[in-house]
Amino acid sequence: MPAGEPPDEDSRRTPRILKAVPSPPSDDHFSVHLGHRLRELCEQRGLTQEVAAVTAGITRNTLVKLEGARFPNPQLSTLLSLMQCYELRSIDELIGPMPAARLAHAWQAAGWPNTRQRRQPG
Repeated sequence: MPAGEPPDEDSRRTPRILKAVPSPPSDDHFSVHLGHRLRELCEQRGLTQEVAAVTAGITRNTLVKLEGARFPNPQLSTLLSLMQCYELRSIDELIGPMPAARLAHAWQAAGWPNTRQRRQPG
C-alpha cells in the first residue's frame, strides 16, 4: 500500500478486547492460606497443636511456623505426615487445588471457551 493512502477494509483489524475477571471473594476456598487450613483441621478434629504435631511426627515449633508463615515452604514428607494426621485422602484436601486448577476454574466460571477439546478416538 503506498504511503499516504488510507488502509482498505481488509487490512484493518478489529482490536481484541479482553474482559477483566473479578477477583474471587475473600471467603472463596481458592484463597485459603495453609496456616488457616491447618488451624481449621485442628479445630475440626479437636486436636491441640502439640497433639497434631506429635501425631504427624513433627515438632510443635514446625507446625507453629507453618501456621504463621506468609509463604510456607514445607517438605513433601511434612505435608504427607499432616495429611495422615488429619485423616485426609489427598494433598489437595490439605493445601487446596494447584494454581493451574484454580486458573482453569476461574476461566470456566468467567465463561471463556475451552479451545482444547479432547478428540474422540477413531
